[in-house]
Amino acid sequence: MDTSRIVVIGKSGQLARAFQDILPASTIFLSREDLNLLDTQKIYPTLMELRPSCVICAAAYTQVDLAESHSQEAETINALAPFEAARACAQLDIPLVHFSTDYVFDGQSTIPYKEEDVPHPLNVYGSSKLNGERLVQKTWPKHLIFRVTWLYSEYGKNFLNTMLRLGKEREALRVVHDQVGSPTYVADVAHAVNALLQKENIQWGLYHLTNAGRASWYEFAQEIFALARQHSLPLQVREVQPIATTEYPTPAQRPQLSLLSNQKYENEFHHTLRHWKVALADCMQKSL
Repeated sequence: MDTSRIVVIGKSGQLARAFQDILPASTIFLSREDLNLLDTQKIYPTLMELRPSCVICAAAYTQVDLAESHSQEAETINALAPFEAARACAQLDIPLVHFSTDYVFDGQSTIPYKEEDVPHPLNVYGSSKLNGERLVQKTWPKHLIFRVTWLYSEYGKNFLNTMLRLGKEREALRVVHDQVGSPTYVADVAHAVNALLQKENIQWGLYHLTNAGRASWYEFAQEIFALARQHSLPLQVREVQPIATTEYPTPAQRPQLSLLSNQKYENEFHHTLRHWKVALADCMQKSL
């Protein structure tokens, strides 16, 4: 695939930051100032003017709870914006890489979700991301949509950085134990996508892409603090208490099971992402 002129929509987010470390110097990263996704009418002409060889849509409205009261904003950024990007990619005959989420499912399954499982989002954020998937799929076949879950990195707002901050400020924390997923390091996602972009023959479509293994938010927090202590990071926290979801009410309902099966991705591309604990240790080492 031609990677000489990739355009990445979104510049300051976790995924975009990870792509900045590995994509060619010719890559164009569009910030919110360059392209405001709420102004969807500018997306198509902007991409037509840039004439990229590939578009990576790494921007999204990810404030899950706020989306409940800002549904139009979430729908515009998560559904209408990727639709406009897909429309431009179709006109230019170039690939579109887009990212979705485990939140398209209701979490009632007892086994990891596969791509062909029927979505049933529980909240506005999940619905907006599902609408984005479907609009891209209907608009342009030459796409790669990756559903990812529990993303974290050394950059920005995420569970890892929140736990490290709270661990320095408080002696006791309460963390939900009955929601299960696969903590996923954005650098691993970026490297996997970049490797695919080097291939000549790609099977386009929808894939699940997460680090291996499973954990609850409580277990994720425990591993973060264990690694922090190994690195002698200053912590005040002495107790992490597991609590039920019902004890931590939020505006948006969360799925209890956020596990995604990577089998389709592994079968098609002959690659397996490493275990989340290995990836987390690597991430924390880099952030020191």
